Amino acid sequence: MERRRSSRVLVEYPVVVQRLSEPEVALFGVSQNVSLTGVRFFTEMALTVGSNVQMNLILSNKDRASAQGTIVRIDEEERGRFGVAVHCRAPFVGSAIPELESGC
Repeated sequence: MERRRSSRVLVEYPVVVQRLSEPEVALFGVSQNVSLTGVRFFTEMALTVGSNVQMNLILSNKDRASAQGTIVRIDEEERGRFGVAVHCRAPFVGSAIPELESGC
């Protein structure tokens, strides 16, 4: 059964992630998909379900779209590569994500 509240769009943008409990540590990844209420990205560092994070998507025009959220799922895709799902607490701020603007 589908539980998502908004449609996802497949996009590959660089992602910079910081745990709110450790803002001085930045993790890097690549988005797989984005929606109005969440993001799924790949990273090489394991994170913890329940962690609160700040995410910055680096858009193709070098602008940023930022959101805070909570990690709700982690899947080990292959050894040393993790798929991380984040539920956003509020909409992205900063630059608009073009694929979401187009009504997807």
